[in-house]
Amino acid sequence: MSYAVGDADFVQQDLGWEEYIRIKQWIRPAYKHHLDFLSSLPLYYETEHHLFVHAEIDAALTDWKTQKDYDFIWIREPFYNHPVMNTTKTVVFGHTSTFEFQDNPGIWFSPLEDKIGIDGGCAYGEQMNCLEIGDEGYKTNYVRLGESEIGRLMNESEQIYKG
Repeated sequence: MSYAVGDADFVQQDLGWEEYIRIKQWIRPAYKHHLDFLSSLPLYYETEHHLFVHAEIDAALTDWKTQKDYDFIWIREPFYNHPVMNTTKTVVFGHTSTFEFQDNPGIWFSPLEDKIGIDGGCAYGEQMNCLEIGDEGYKTNYVRLGESEIGRLMNESEQIYKG
């Protein structure tokens, strides 16, 4: 579900502070149940080979689990500018558009194979990415903002990456 459906003016780049406040005031009561659900989730999720986090982890800490809660949601440069040395798991993260790392909004695979960025910049008019992790490697899918034939587009965009 898009939080912008109720007001198409929300989907645009370079909103000013006043517009940001207006959007925030509209979303909070309209989607309180979603916000409550999101607030109830853990800050990270681990599997045997992957660590999933909204933003990133602090690569400078010996034990990333000791970082501040705020950093799980907001940290950027201290993570993506340094190799991950404090876990052997691949860190799957969002929050920072993959345009920071490459010239397209597709899923970004770090050359060091320690990070995977999945934020396709949908909030800024680009695309929503989907990463499927399976025994055969990774499958990437996406849907661009405004496209309607989602199933067909996702199947056509599928790629397999084996790290």
